[in-house]
Amino acid sequence: MKLGIDFGSSFTDAVIMQDSKIKKTISFDKKDNIDLILCKLIPNKFEEICVTGSGSLKLSDEINNIKIKKVDEIKAIGFGGLYVSNKKEALVISIGTGTAMISCRDEIKHIGGIPIGGGTILGLGKLIMNIDNLTKIDALAKKGNLENVDLTLKEIYPQGIGLLSADATASHFGKLKQYSNEDIALGLINLAAQSIGTLAVFTAKAANHKEIVFTGRLIKSKIFKELLEKRIYILSKTPVTIPKNAEYSTAIGAVIDVSLVQV
Repeated sequence: MKLGIDFGSSFTDAVIMQDSKIKKTISFDKKDNIDLILCKLIPNKFEEICVTGSGSLKLSDEINNIKIKKVDEIKAIGFGGLYVSNKKEALVISIGTGTAMISCRDEIKHIGGIPIGGGTILGLGKLIMNIDNLTKIDALAKKGNLENVDLTLKEIYPQGIGLLSADATASHFGKLKQYSNEDIALGLINLAAQSIGTLAVFTAKAANHKEIVFTGRLIKSKIFKELLEKRIYILSKTPVTIPKNAEYSTAIGAVIDVSLVQV
């Protein structure tokens, strides 16, 4: 068995693999320190421990006589995204605290990103509503109405303009009159989804990628996913894949046999 761990800024995700197959996935909150996480995982007998993410830099090269392999996060994102989506090439976009865009073709290459992601929603949620829990924000958003917070094109161009229909967003939080926390929550998720979706389309075009694969924890939110896909399909017909185990993709990429996804 092999253990892969992605020490992220908000969560730590781990995967146990055997013969290149996923046996178990585990997540830890950012409040759990690295020593506690390792204590919970290490009692298993692992042939190898592969780690990635910013927190991995603090680890020694060995623990309990097991060698620790530190894997470049960009490569882990790329290989993990290809593996969970069963693709040979794609633009892999990892949505975590922020968002990273990785070109996976004949090489794994970091081609950009945006400092907007789950951390943005959490931070603004705490600032505006005193709520810093994504599950709670997501639950509120289900009851929200974007028209109470966002300025739409129909208020400027009733027929829409260019690629955009009349119900498209003209300005995030550009219309704050009568609104609730539910509306704010939906507005925050929409801001992140549209920003990431727009950049995804432009990045795919610039890098000449025909497919986009999304990974990361935020993509598991149904509301975020729907808003993201809506934005992308307005701007482009580029196929989008949101694979199973998307939130564990980077941990998987740290430990996976790269020959299975050789680019």
